[in-house]
Amino acid sequence: MTTKDARGLAMTGADAAAVDRFEAALAEFQCYVGNPVGTIEAALQARPDLTMGHVLRGYLYGSSLEAPGLREAGLSLDAARALPADARERQHVAALEALVAGAYERAAHLWEVLLVEHPRDVLALQVAHLMDFMRGDARNLRDRVARRLHAWTKTDPGYHAVAGMHAFGLEEMGEYDRAEERGRESVSLN
Repeated sequence: MTTKDARGLAMTGADAAAVDRFEAALAEFQCYVGNPVGTIEAALQARPDLTMGHVLRGYLYGSSLEAPGLREAGLSLDAARALPADARERQHVAALEALVAGAYERAAHLWEVLLVEHPRDVLALQVAHLMDFMRGDARNLRDRVARRLHAWTKTDPGYHAVAGMHAFGLEEMGEYDRAEERGRESVSLN
């Protein structure tokens, strides 16, 4: 039996407890609260074979775009490369590799390809959104999220963050009334 995350995506090397810890770290990352690095490191201590745990850790460190963080992201990349992974997880590993190498446009492209097939992969959406911001890509801040909304409902785990990302993208494109509406929706959900 394959273990899946809260959105139904397979997770190699996971058991129910590892999925719970991964989801907790992801939720902290989505809301910029708590200590997502500490939470995912605890998950990896319990399940060092959790491929997506290493990917998440790598994204958390790598998204700083600073040398010490990128070194840590590289360690996570090495660990993830050495583990079994399904096709989606291998796409994440390739995107993490691009991020660590400073190939930000390539990383954004890889996340987009991943999201075409897996529009509910909220980790890919979250990190792509963050990198769109860091790269000054206001159009994709709005549109990358908008292209995935068809796959989400308000009751899905993490939808509040998807709505929040969409609100931010709308604001960055000058669509203030729609941005406020989406932002209020996000806050009402979480």
